[in-house]
Amino acid sequence: MSAPNSFSSISPGSNWRSILLIRHGATSLNSDDHTVDRIRGWTDHPLSEEGIGEVIKMVHKIDGEPPDILLCSDLKRAKRTAEILADLFHIPLYDCGMDFRPWDVGMYVGANAKETVPKLARYAIRTPLKTVPGGEGFHRFRTRFLSGLLKALQRYQGTIGIVTHHRNERLLKAWAKLGYPENGDIDPDEFTKKGETTGHCETIQIPVDRLELYAEFIKVQHMPTFGDGREESWREWAIENL
Repeated sequence: MSAPNSFSSISPGSNWRSILLIRHGATSLNSDDHTVDRIRGWTDHPLSEEGIGEVIKMVHKIDGEPPDILLCSDLKRAKRTAEILADLFHIPLYDCGMDFRPWDVGMYVGANAKETVPKLARYAIRTPLKTVPGGEGFHRFRTRFLSGLLKALQRYQGTIGIVTHHRNERLLKAWAKLGYPENGDIDPDEFTKKGETTGHCETIQIPVDRLELYAEFIKVQHMPTFGDGREESWREWAIENL
């Protein structure tokens, strides 16, 4: 089965699953104007009146049947978006806590987005293990989100709707752009590109086997080096037990 999204193509044997990727409605910090749009990070701003209106209109944007269940970030703007949609579609909603939160960018919260995104890109591409002051490193964000996505796809059947955030959308598409490499590498241009507007939703396909490969990579990346052939045995054990 080939993926309908245009970001990349990989082995036709991949185990694809559909998700409805949903960006929360607008808050007071969101703006399509680059000069005033602000980095939101983990600040817990609620939906604005405009944002509530965007979510209600979203019902008419969803092609075909609604998702079977909704999952969401636990931040107010995502959770309220999911609550409105779950009520309108009469489908169950599960709060996934921090799994689907955006990147915690610490000191950059509230900064002008146009000026700040290139700085965040340098953290993501050049020093992914380095912690953003007051926040978290890109590697931790990537692993948290992709691990949460894998857990959701393993736990729930059918089509899953995920209400999440701008930077999560960019991460997923930037990973896809390079063909979902097992080490989680991303395309920097795709990651820093202006993403979809608030209140946007789209059905995309996710290769579950690539998420599993990434999970395995994370488990064994700090594998000890014995120098006597035990590495492969350790790798097999780590995949099963860590």
